[in-house]
Amino acid sequence: MFRLAMVLGFVFSFSGCEIVKHEAYTVGGYPASVADQRLKAVTFQQHVDRYRTAFSFFSVVAMSSAYSGESAEDTARDVGRAFASLETLEDALKVCGFDRIPPGGSGSFCNDVTVSNVKESSLAFETLSVQMQRELADLVARAARNLGARLELDKLDASSATTIARWLFDLRSNLPAVRNAFGAFRDMTHIFVRSVAVTCAARRTTGKCDDLINEFHALYANTHSGDPLRVRDRSEEKRLKALLELSAKAIEENISESFEYWDPGRDAADSYIKAKCRAVLGDFGKSGSIALCP
Repeated sequence: MFRLAMVLGFVFSFSGCEIVKHEAYTVGGYPASVADQRLKAVTFQQHVDRYRTAFSFFSVVAMSSAYSGESAEDTARDVGRAFASLETLEDALKVCGFDRIPPGGSGSFCNDVTVSNVKESSLAFETLSVQMQRELADLVARAARNLGARLELDKLDASSATTIARWLFDLRSNLPAVRNAFGAFRDMTHIFVRSVAVTCAARRTTGKCDDLINEFHALYANTHSGDPLRVRDRSEEKRLKALLELSAKAIEENISESFEYWDPGRDAADSYIKAKCRAVLGDFGKSGSIALCP
């Protein structure tokens, strides 16, 4: 009892700490509060969509920058695990969903939840989110490790001009893989932006959605009229960055709605990731390990 009192006292002594407050009272905990600074999420499906966004970008970068057969298998394993966690989290919303209590009425309380499935239902959304965050953290670390190996950062000594020159010379063999990783990032940007833009168009929303659709047409269909970004010299603009920023703003502006922006592009993103995983394993002669892929 004394130990329990000490533990509780220790926890409550940090009750004024913002991290503890977010861990206790914010959907998704502290990581979600940090993610809100870049991409907002309010509904539970929007939280899942935000996890899908992070997974989609980091998975293709990690796979594209694998540097050996072993690293390709390790990366495919991380991608597969993260994808499984994402699917489990999304499926959980279908079991005792959060829409069971209609406004002004009474609804049943999760009659479809049993001992065998409660851990994979919406009642376990928060603990499933922790698992999803853990898998994403592993995937981010894997992407950083792969890129670091490709760039041979362990050989870089900024204090020696000779070492820098040798590092740049040796980098030539890995540069194509690094560029391919950035290419995969841009591919996923196109998929994500198009998915958000199609969602905007389907809902006939205005404001930032209009800006996104106009800029979308300017890049993809050359039917741009007006200049919502007011860029003086469009040739200097990083077009994909602008589209990503407009997508995030469109999502935030429509956050009070059931704005499920991955609905149009989910299958395309999943197909791209699965194909990338299989192709990279094949490039390293590890086609026998494709079961590791999503």
